[in-house]
Amino acid sequence: AVNQALRFLFLPIVLRTLAPAELGVFDSSRMLLLIAAPLVALGMESAVAILINERGGREQMARWMSTGLAAVCISAVFFGILGILFNRWLYQILLGGAGDIRVLWLVIVLTVLTPIAEYCRNLLKWQFRRAAYVVLLLGEALLTLGIGIILVSVLHLGVFGWVLAVLVASVAHLLGAVWANR
Repeated sequence: AVNQALRFLFLPIVLRTLAPAELGVFDSSRMLLLIAAPLVALGMESAVAILINERGGREQMARWMSTGLAAVCISAVFFGILGILFNRWLYQILLGGAGDIRVLWLVIVLTVLTPIAEYCRNLLKWQFRRAAYVVLLLGEALLTLGIGIILVSVLHLGVFGWVLAVLVASVAHLLGAVWANR
């Protein structure tokens, strides 16, 4: 809920910093990511969470978690390859063939990284380490906001800056989740 509230507060900043055409590209990019991320994850998060809660044993739990992570990683790489192979088609649909193609490449990278980062973060939730889970959620939102404001307002990078800010925050989120799960 807190993460959603931060995203809601983030909206006026995005609206003020992007031109109408850029806003459409930003929204299309976000929608592609929202549609692709669950497909990449394959429902693995739910399956592993159910297995962890139904059956005990630390060794078996670690095996399920690592198997789930491997499945999400393989799926993410597969979707990344699809994005690379069909980049011209995605460019036409997502950006109308007339935007900054770097935005599309960032969205493809985000499509690969986001499900992996969310899976690693959710491992903390399943292990009842909710404080670390909440810190990662809040940190990602605040980092996106801070970097986005710098890239868009100061460096005038437009939609590329916002998507780059999301990517940088996602990488930091993934590294934080991996560190917290060590």
